[in-house]
Amino acid sequence: MKTHLGVTLIWAVAIAGWTAPAAEPPLSPGKSFTLEFPGVGPTLANQAGNDWSPATMHVGLPADYDAAKTYCLFVLLPSGDGRAVKKAAARARDIIGDDRYVVASLPLFRRPVDRTAKYGGLHVGHDDADVITAAYGLMWDRLFEAVPNLAEDGHAICGSSNGAHTIAALVTAQDEKLLARFDTFVLVEGGFFLSGMFRKPMLEKRFLLLYGGTRGGGSGWWERTHAELRVHEGDFYGVDFNVLEMQGAGHSFPRSFNEPIGRWVRGKPVDVITSQDEFPRWSGTHPTAKE
Repeated sequence: MKTHLGVTLIWAVAIAGWTAPAAEPPLSPGKSFTLEFPGVGPTLANQAGNDWSPATMHVGLPADYDAAKTYCLFVLLPSGDGRAVKKAAARARDIIGDDRYVVASLPLFRRPVDRTAKYGGLHVGHDDADVITAAYGLMWDRLFEAVPNLAEDGHAICGSSNGAHTIAALVTAQDEKLLARFDTFVLVEGGFFLSGMFRKPMLEKRFLLLYGGTRGGGSGWWERTHAELRVHEGDFYGVDFNVLEMQGAGHSFPRSFNEPIGRWVRGKPVDVITSQDEFPRWSGTHPTAKE
């Protein structure tokens, strides 16, 4: 496979080591800032050839920020090739509200991309966990240094499509830093390959999976099937696993679901599916079924 020269150069920088960060920005209510990581390796957007800037995390402080108080973190990972990090951070604030939470968004990562593969080789899978862990490990550490009054644990992370795949890859691989700091996970139209519910750390976690009611004009049978399997698995192993159906949304993340996700993350009542018996009556048609 031929590798783009730019990607090769970025990998070389990563091998050389992480560049020491500049002084962290002063913190104040409502402030937004970025943290750059030129030495963590190429982002997925770098590999796609759509963005040659270094890996950058976007961070936003709540309106009630006070250096003497402790705050939780809400992370929203972007979809696609992960280039829309700034927009994802802004949407994270829309989802979680103005107070109590620091918000952040990170770029996506995966192994070297084969652009001749399906989806242009950009699909994040469970076998990319080691690359993601290495990059995110450095990024989490620096974020917690930059905002020293973040709580040690109890944080939430959400992702849609490839962002959800990223979360599922890390949870499936039992990433130590992620599981030590985060206990709430939201997967939107992705991460269906999530596994490992039987592992002990999962008993202390909360999951919310949102799937589209249709798929490319189809019946949404694939997503519905996997959602039911995840709920059944969670119920069997005693894991707090919940589902919301985004009827008619297809493979998208409608903003109308910002509010229920924010409520659920904050621990407020939301009408979610918690068992197979609670799924709406199936009215779709399997695409291979005969009329």
